[in-house]
Amino acid sequence: MGIRLMVASRHEIVRICGVAAVAMMALSPATAQQPEIVAPGVISLEGRNETFPAIDPVDGSLWFSVYTDGFDRQTIMRAQRRGSSWSPGEVVGFSGTWGDRAPRFSPDGRRLYFTSNRPAGAGQAATGFNIWVVERIGGGGWATPRLAPGVNADDGHTIHSSATTGAIYAASNRPGGSGRSDIYRVGHDGAVEHLPRAINDENSQPDLWVSPDERWMILVVTDRPGGEGGDDLHVSYRRPDGWTAPANLGPGINSPEYEYGPTVSPDGRHLYFTSHVRGSADLYRVELATLDPAPDVGPDDASAIRRLIEDHYVSAVFALRDEAAVRRGFHADFQLFVRSDDGLLVVPLDAWLARLELDGIPSAGAIRHEVAFIDVTGDAALARTELFVDGEHEYTDYFALYRMHDGWRIVAKTFQSHD
Repeated sequence: MGIRLMVASRHEIVRICGVAAVAMMALSPATAQQPEIVAPGVISLEGRNETFPAIDPVDGSLWFSVYTDGFDRQTIMRAQRRGSSWSPGEVVGFSGTWGDRAPRFSPDGRRLYFTSNRPAGAGQAATGFNIWVVERIGGGGWATPRLAPGVNADDGHTIHSSATTGAIYAASNRPGGSGRSDIYRVGHDGAVEHLPRAINDENSQPDLWVSPDERWMILVVTDRPGGEGGDDLHVSYRRPDGWTAPANLGPGINSPEYEYGPTVSPDGRHLYFTSHVRGSADLYRVELATLDPAPDVGPDDASAIRRLIEDHYVSAVFALRDEAAVRRGFHADFQLFVRSDDGLLVVPLDAWLARLELDGIPSAGAIRHEVAFIDVTGDAALARTELFVDGEHEYTDYFALYRMHDGWRIVAKTFQSHD
């Protein structure tokens, strides 16, 4: 949080609390809903086709592609986050001339991959679809798109998903595959792996999303016997002996029409996808915990870190106001770093808690939070949390964590106030 929270009065903390109750209630299976259309009348519009949603892990904006005259003539749009929804989308600066679709972010949000049939260079003719990449630059802008290195083949790659290792999973119709379109893994070293028969069979696997840690994926299979028809969403897990056979996510998600464009929100809670169940293409989302079969990814470091931040920071500070609960998630040598002009104020845990004046009296209020990004390497991790108050973006918190003998602990925090 910012300096204002570090020295916050009880009134300020009451105004900023309540996030735990709101977020945890939304996760309860008892309150889960069927897939819902994303922002009807704002994003999902009558007479327009919206496809391939993606959530920016940096600012929470919604990216997607649209078309009216043909699937190959799509344009990429971006909708700014507004509280729990988004503003109407606008065409991004590098799209609108060629057929661009399927925006997908790298897990850290530094790069955006997309599919395009634009020419490979100035003065060249447009060819088939390939994967392009654009780098995020300062001031909220993007660099000039370029062909993604090492991943494109002469026969083209269409849809893609990247992992924290730098690997890219791509659907391709290159020769030598098992079906019309197969899934390949391209390592950071350029090595290409055709995924095994459990994933790639005689059917077409034209689309996928892979978890950042490569432990599971949601993939599209076309006209698979026993499915709902058309493109269906499936889930598969990587086990020690390989990938499991894809399991259909069932009629609650899939229909006799087409479902594709899967992506999971950076906080790991929602599946976003495209469905033609209403005739045109619309964007939908559903809580992962309510799927049947629900993704069984098991406990992992990212999940443990997310729970720690929610239980011992968000809930303990803002809802329960419980100092003991805070201490259980923070290392005794934790330090809060506060920028003061060109200097740096270092606040130890005891001093920070003393200024918070946590009195153990539960509070209520209107706040929402997102654990927007978690990056783990061995026993070290970084995480970012966004805090929204009354629909306004108030704070961005950055946490540094270490794995201790008894689990993960927060060891340092910086922040940015958006006042």
